[in-house]
Amino acid sequence: MRFEDFVRFFKENTDGSCCPYCRKDDWHLILPSDDGFVTVPLTKTGAHPALASVAMPCIVMECSNCGHVRLHSAGHIGHWMLNQGKNNE
Repeated sequence: MRFEDFVRFFKENTDGSCCPYCRKDDWHLILPSDDGFVTVPLTKTGAHPALASVAMPCIVMECSNCGHVRLHSAGHIGHWMLNQGKNNE
């Protein structure tokens, strides 16, 4: 996925979504790796994170005003892109 793909997804599928804490509507994507997402380990309550066998790739967005962080499923965005035809190619 490319940065432009994320932007297109958010423009077409969200209403801008104001930050629930400061009510501003100024988000930026955090791209910590070449693939553009972070991996969130999914563990049962009380399980040791190092033993997690399942993880969810997520897109990270941060409020430019207060720093609140929100996550979006990279798998969901990827599925949407496949169904839309990536950039109508």
